[in-house]
Amino acid sequence: MIDTLTFKNVKHIRVGEGPTGIAANPKKNEIYVVNTDSNNLSVIDAERNAVVATIGLHRSPYFVDLTPDSKRAYIANAGSGNVSVVDVEARKTVGIIPVG
Repeated sequence: MIDTLTFKNVKHIRVGEGPTGIAANPKKNEIYVVNTDSNNLSVIDAERNAVVATIGLHRSPYFVDLTPDSKRAYIANAGSGNVSVVDVEARKTVGIIPVG
């Protein structure tokens, strides 16, 4: 975590291995971090600054984005050539989209 006024690191939040992508959910006040090397998604409670869930994904997830209503996250899995669809309320994968 970085203080935006001083640009100093004020806290480390331990997530999975090889974090590469991040997205913020202002409706739930959560942060989602894609961990490429551990093949999962860390869910961080932005109030408590703590990981509250870890969701398993396919191989080498790399990027995450949220739908405009912040109900679903889409994660590009570079190692398996697909996209995981995650229901952020239920905190589970609800679909896989093959992309090549």
